[in-house]
Amino acid sequence: FYISDAGSVYADTESGCSIDGYRYNTGNYFKTEEKAENYKDYLLAKQTLKNDAKGFVPDWKSSDNKYFVYQLGNGYLGAESCVSNHGACLYFASKQHAEESIDKHEKEWRIVFDWENGKR
Repeated sequence: FYISDAGSVYADTESGCSIDGYRYNTGNYFKTEEKAENYKDYLLAKQTLKNDAKGFVPDWKSSDNKYFVYQLGNGYLGAESCVSNHGACLYFASKQHAEESIDKHEKEWRIVFDWENGKR
């Protein structure tokens, strides 16, 4: 299964052509339709959250706070500051921006965390 340019999920068989290798090498290659649909949901959710970050790119040489969203084992979503890279999927310029993203796009955060933690 793979995700088309239009966002539909299609089934295909391997024929040894270059598109098979390309889909596999770019991560657009799935054993089940459900996995492909989950990845599509992840891509759409992550782009929504990137839009919330408003193009913020952390400057790790600066000691200014950067903010990231985290999820606890009980499902709680919160925002925290840091000055060094914590490996978060996204960073925000302010705690307010991070918290607004949680409030507005909680579902998308959960999709991203679930995918990145192997739960989807």
